[in-house]
Amino acid sequence: MLFGARSELPKQVRESRAQELLDFLDLKDKKDTLVGNLSRGMQQKVALACALMGDPELLLLDEPTLGLDVHSAELLKQSIQQLAHEEGKAILLTTHQMGLAEELCDRVAIIDEGRLLVCESVSTLKEAFRQRFYVIRIRKTQPATLWEQISVPVQEQDSYWELRARSDGEFFQLVRLLEKHQLEIVSVNTESPDLKEIFLQVIGKKP
Repeated sequence: MLFGARSELPKQVRESRAQELLDFLDLKDKKDTLVGNLSRGMQQKVALACALMGDPELLLLDEPTLGLDVHSAELLKQSIQQLAHEEGKAILLTTHQMGLAEELCDRVAIIDEGRLLVCESVSTLKEAFRQRFYVIRIRKTQPATLWEQISVPVQEQDSYWELRARSDGEFFQLVRLLEKHQLEIVSVNTESPDLKEIFLQVIGKKP
């Protein structure tokens, strides 16, 4: 109601709009609770409700799911999708969570040190960076020092090493090294870059 008054909405419109937003964001049973006594997820919903009181055409959301538990974040994402796809709101969302951007956004802008580097749809970005890479899993029988001989990314898992080769040349070089040391290959798969890897490539940093 306070934010509706700031938007100079008539009292009757404020009351009606407040009730609609309480229903929309599933806050009706919390309407008499002090905001400070709500969970972080509920507080985020209240903040979204305040932003929506004036029925704006454009919403600016800064890290809307930051600090939320999985359930609360999922409910908030559903609300954002509904606002965009069913109510036609334009939403500008900033986030460091690449998975969130990939899930919610029609277009993704990548910014680094104040510079706008690219602004495209997720599908366009994936097509532009569609180069596949090989994921090789090796039974963990060798010390980590072995991987100092190679330049590809290596990740240590519970029972295996995971190596990523970004070209056919790197892949065959790794295979020869593994044969030389008689290492057991658990699996070999091919994958395409996700949005996080695309982001790192665009800003010029290897994942």
